[in-house]
Amino acid sequence: FSAEAATVLIAVGLLIFAGDGRSRPVATTAAVLVLVLYALLLVCRFTIRPGPGRLRAMAACMLTMAGVALIGIWICAVVEGAPSP
Repeated sequence: FSAEAATVLIAVGLLIFAGDGRSRPVATTAAVLVLVLYALLLVCRFTIRPGPGRLRAMAACMLTMAGVALIGIWICAVVEGAPSP
C-alpha cells in the first residue's frame, strides 16, 4: 500500500465517520475512487512491460488519484463548512 493512498484513505475515513455526516457520500465516493485507481495502478504495474509506457500509465493513475483525492477533500470541506439547513 503506498503512502499516498494510505494518507488519503485516513483523511477521507475521518470525514466519513466524523462530523455530522453531511459529507459522508462524497467522502465515501472519493475513497472508493482512490482504491479503484490504486488497483488500476497495480494492474498497470504487473501487466505492462517495463519501460516508458508503463511509467506513463502508472504516473497517469497516480496523478488522477491525487486529483480525485484533492477534489474530494475540497468538496467535503465545503459541504462541512456550509451552514446547516
